[in-house]
Amino acid sequence: MAPKKKPQPEKLTKLQRFGLFFFGHRETTITFWVALVVFGIACYTTLMQRQGFPNVDVPISVVSGTYFVNDKEKVDSQVADPATKIVKALSVVKKVATTSGSNYFFLTVEYNDGTNSASGNALVSKALTASNVLPPAAHVEFKAIDAGRFAEQSDLLLSISSVNPLSAEQLQARAEAVQAKMKELDGVQNATVLKQVEQGADPVTGETLSEQRTFDRVRGHRERVRVNDIDTPRLLR
Repeated sequence: MAPKKKPQPEKLTKLQRFGLFFFGHRETTITFWVALVVFGIACYTTLMQRQGFPNVDVPISVVSGTYFVNDKEKVDSQVADPATKIVKALSVVKKVATTSGSNYFFLTVEYNDGTNSASGNALVSKALTASNVLPPAAHVEFKAIDAGRFAEQSDLLLSISSVNPLSAEQLQARAEAVQAKMKELDGVQNATVLKQVEQGADPVTGETLSEQRTFDRVRGHRERVRVNDIDTPRLLR
């Protein structure tokens, strides 16, 4: 009768041998973990540069404005199209998207890598201003995009509403009253009102025209908000 063969021990994997090494060398394991913790604390407190939220740099700017001719084709041919050609000719510009209405226009400008919104916006403003291709009656604004702020400039947005029906002009007047009180608060550098109504002159007749360009919807109503000890709902009604 042939003798039975002894079972061969199972071969350990590299990971198992690695774990058993630290299991059998307690002092080495403790020293390793202490060194790892000390190195981590040193990296967090001294060796690595720490920052808060990173800057959100969006390579986009907006060119917008009004041209009171009450004709979308004229806005396109006399303002939007000439402006688009000037902007597209800049080497830093990647693409331009244009939107026109009967009395207004928007150009969304996207820049190539390496050009941020502020520097690109300055180049676009300089190019369009120097070109003199836009009619004198066209009102143009250039805005760089700051994704960390509302409307590229504000840290706080305050909406003004009324429980009673008011026109856009009446709401704007009440917003300007609140604006004056906000400027008196400590820590407030500036306060502005976003205009819902734009005014401009008809290039043909010279008549002053008004057009509501923004529409806001507010749900709910806060009964009492105090700004510098002023009960603002009294201003809004």
